[in-house]
Order: sequence, then structure tokens, then C-alpha cells
Amino acid sequence: MELRIKEICKEKGLKLPDLAKRLGISRQALSKRINNNPTIESLSEIAEILKVDPIELIVPSSDYSHFYSGDEWLGIRRK
Repeated sequence: MELRIKEICKEKGLKLPDLAKRLGISRQALSKRINNNPTIESLSEIAEILKVDPIELIVPSSDYSHFYSGDEWLGIRRK
């Protein structure tokens, strides 16, 4: 599963070490969470800090894409 955490952090002007600090974990622990099959709970915690829906953290398969209205995320739909 490919994640958009780094991309969303960049959009929000937040660096990964800052995200790790807000989660109360080390940068290395955050890296493990992101790269080693993150749990729903981990994704939910990260999404809450980033103020996004947890599904926004996941890159959809090639048949689907995220869709927006302006800056508002509306969901995932088939291409």
C-alpha cells in the first residue's frame, strides 16, 4: 500500500519530525509505522493530526483517484 503522508505533510507545511513529535514517537518509529503495513489506528492518529480523512492518506490503485472540489476532499472514484 502506497501512502501520501509525506505529500500531505508537505502541503500543510509540516515536516515528518514534527509529525512524529505530535504523535509522541521518534522519527524512526514514525518511519516504521509508515513503511511497515500501518494499522488503521496509526493511520487514524496521523490523519487526525493532519486534519484529513484517513482514506486521503492512501494512494488509490490505478483505476481510482482522489477527487476534490477546490481544496475540499470529496472522496475516491473510478477513473
